[in-house]
Amino acid sequence: MAGTSPAKDTDVMDKQAENKLSFWRDAQGGDQTPMFNFYRFCQLIEHFSAGGKAPGSSFSLRDDAVRFRPHPGMGFPVSELKCTQENAPHPPTVRTTFLGLYGTDSPLPTSYIDDIAQHREGHEHLEAFLDIFNHRIMTQYYRIWRKYSYPATFKAGGTDSISQNLMALTGITAFPGLPASRLLALLQPLVRTTRTAEGIAGVIRIQAPATRVTVEPHLPVSIPVREAARLSANTRVTLGDRPIIGQMTGINHRCIGVTLYTEDAQEAKGWLPGGQLREDVFALLRVYLGNKYDARLQLTLPIDLVPLPKIDNKSVQLGYNVILGLRADNRQKIPPIITINIGRLKREID
Repeated sequence: MAGTSPAKDTDVMDKQAENKLSFWRDAQGGDQTPMFNFYRFCQLIEHFSAGGKAPGSSFSLRDDAVRFRPHPGMGFPVSELKCTQENAPHPPTVRTTFLGLYGTDSPLPTSYIDDIAQHREGHEHLEAFLDIFNHRIMTQYYRIWRKYSYPATFKAGGTDSISQNLMALTGITAFPGLPASRLLALLQPLVRTTRTAEGIAGVIRIQAPATRVTVEPHLPVSIPVREAARLSANTRVTLGDRPIIGQMTGINHRCIGVTLYTEDAQEAKGWLPGGQLREDVFALLRVYLGNKYDARLQLTLPIDLVPLPKIDNKSVQLGYNVILGLRADNRQKIPPIITINIGRLKREID
């Protein structure tokens, strides 16, 4: 750009990178290194470093933004990191309290430790030599954790390799109307060959932790009779055929009953038709239950969460949370809880 010196632009960029790399200091310039977890500290270094390279990912130490060295003191450590020492133009030194070749965790003979701890003559050379290995040990330790820790490698939307492999293992890499990343929390119940009451309750608790779930795996329901018994000369029915008198019959092996109870106002609102919580749970249950299911959901609420039946009250839904005659001064005279039907999930085999 005309009128701009490349050297000045480089200096500005270097200063900005230097300010970002000093994340361990507070607004007053105080050292907050002991407050950090070692892994999180390394993640921030990787995030703010040029190129986003992990510490120890190259063959040259010059590519690492900091140097990890053990704290030479012999006192009991209270944190994983002791402090960060800045000595420009050299990289900052981060003092650790574990996995060091000197300090409290040193595996070396005490003569080496004593010389460094007591700052005897010539200890600087021994300390500098051991620090070559100390830095590599710490950076490789972080890289090992970074490689095998699922939370550390997770990416938004489940686009990381581990999430993709897990979803492929359970067969949920693609599902109509629902992103596969939403199903990561269901991996454990989905890999099971059967669908249990505990699994249904677990799916609901993922989205609604403040809701108590009770599942009745065999809910008695009435279904229409395909062909009613009747007096006919052509179609003879005997008592041995167990004829059904009437148009309906009861069964208890086809439907699942799910009763929900919550005292949380936000979740109670989300369970009603049009609520995002209800839509999310229904979508996850469709995936979990599979090809053939019939589930009926009921919501039980304390009377204190039921809104007053007013025209200007937008939270009122006819047929769901409306109690005619409810007023602020007569709640104690009404039953303490109400139960409403919030929906039914049903699907036959395709």
